[in-house]
Amino acid sequence: VPDRSLRRWSPTNHEIHAQFSDRQNKHSDGAYSRLVRMLKWWQHHNSPWKKYLTGFVLECLVAAHADPGKGA
Repeated sequence: VPDRSLRRWSPTNHEIHAQFSDRQNKHSDGAYSRLVRMLKWWQHHNSPWKKYLTGFVLECLVAAHADPGKGA
């Protein structure tokens, strides 16, 4: 993943990310996955550009900004 502030590429670990996503989804009673899917759908139907954010980036944004205790 490019890290523009550090001006280098940061390595990713797909297995740890999958475990993190699974924990987020269980903690939020499924709301995490529903919100990620909703954002993917929304951007494909509402983006003025044909360039979309990746699923990884959307998952990171949801994890960083959504309140898992609120549900969906």
